[in-house]
Amino acid sequence: MKIIYSAPENTRIYEDYFKCPVFFNARETSIVFSFSEVEKISLNRSDPILYRILKKQADRLINQLETYDGFEQRLYASINYCIRQKVINTNAVAKYMGISNQKLRKSLVDSGINFNKALNKVREDLAKMYLKDEEINISEISDLVGYAEQSVFQRAFKSWTGETPLQFRKKSNQVKRTTA
Repeated sequence: MKIIYSAPENTRIYEDYFKCPVFFNARETSIVFSFSEVEKISLNRSDPILYRILKKQADRLINQLETYDGFEQRLYASINYCIRQKVINTNAVAKYMGISNQKLRKSLVDSGINFNKALNKVREDLAKMYLKDEEINISEISDLVGYAEQSVFQRAFKSWTGETPLQFRKKSNQVKRTTA
């Protein structure tokens, strides 16, 4: 889920409520559903009038999306979900996206996206978000972003940002204090 509003101090409340990753400061508010999750939705009874209204609205929105390729956004959201589920591989990401592993690999090639680079981008974004919360220690963050060893996470973070996680935390918290 992406939201156009600024991130509150505690973003976990939103993630716990919506049961999914929530990104703030987005250009537009959007929600991504996996096909497997949509298939689980059941309705107690149908409402033909509501159906016609919603179908008309959905068709109008779909027509506006003709030039939009949401593959990359869906990929990042799916990787994010899989990291949180502690299953980080192309099979899990493909399953969450509702496509075959072969289709995922083809789409990655067609889009010019390297899976490992996309995975690292999501890990970096998550790590930066977690590092802003001083109550989460570096070891926990390492685990939350999918690393079995803290030292591997720290090396990866330094390669992404040029600074250690602790240096990043201190710098971001200094900025937060001066703007508050």
